[in-house]
Amino acid sequence: MIFQEIGINNIISGLNQNSNIMIDICGCNNKINISENQNIQNLTIKIIGNNNSIVIKKDIKIKEQLFIYIDDNNTYLEIGKNTTFENTNISITDVNNKVIIGKDCMFAAGTAIVAGDFHSIIDLDTKKRINYGRSIIIKNHVWIGINAKILKNVCIEENSVIAAGSLVTNDIPANSIVGGVPAKVIKNNITWMREKVVEGEEILDREFSNILDSDLLRFNLESYSQEIKGWIFLQEEESGNSKLYVEIIYEDNTIERKTIPLIERGDVSDFYNNIKYLFSGFIFFKKENKKLKKIKFIIENSDFIGSKTVYLDK
Repeated sequence: MIFQEIGINNIISGLNQNSNIMIDICGCNNKINISENQNIQNLTIKIIGNNNSIVIKKDIKIKEQLFIYIDDNNTYLEIGKNTTFENTNISITDVNNKVIIGKDCMFAAGTAIVAGDFHSIIDLDTKKRINYGRSIIIKNHVWIGINAKILKNVCIEENSVIAAGSLVTNDIPANSIVGGVPAKVIKNNITWMREKVVEGEEILDREFSNILDSDLLRFNLESYSQEIKGWIFLQEEESGNSKLYVEIIYEDNTIERKTIPLIERGDVSDFYNNIKYLFSGFIFFKKENKKLKKIKFIIENSDFIGSKTVYLDK
């Protein structure tokens, strides 16, 4: 870490000393809070001004470079957890402005967030500046494509995709693809996932992050070091119209989603308070050199959706 300071009462908290970060502050009473002692790499922060705040939440990944530039007072920047950057510039250059980035966003190479102009434009009639900065809000799970630029006074709603080379100057609705200069809606009613889906592979049609635990579904996990193997149990009365899925979640928060075929192997009437369950075996191969975080089994039918999750330690 490299830290240069001209000023007083600047506070940096949560920083792992092994991080590859350069911080340059010219001002007073600025705060940088990095959650959970992260070992962040390839981050540069330059602040010129007073009373600015930067909050970086957990599990942020920077592949090439993230450059944060603040040039005024009382600004605020927040980056949500699990957000990733290839090569991105973020600049806030007017007093009291904010840039808030939600969780699980993805920024491709050459992307920029510009919450203000570096120079002034003056109206000759009024002799007043007309290009003051404004805040930018990017909500959860937004994908910013290569070389896209996000300008001031914009809100991008969740699950949207900004196409490569776009210039975003207006609000973007949720679950939409936008593109062009300026960016316009190309398609609505979409979402996106980090994993590349092979042609012909079934795509799960629900978000499985906030599902209640269900006793209709049980499992016995036999091994998960090289392969993920075990048995899945489903109450017989629900087996006819239900689908079973598994989410394999790794430590780096990448997710594999797979369908478990409903193949009847028998019943276990004496298991679990004499409720009759059908059961089937499953086996999946985990990605090499990746550490597992948890495995979630999901049951879905026309009436409800439920799950069971096991947290792993290797």
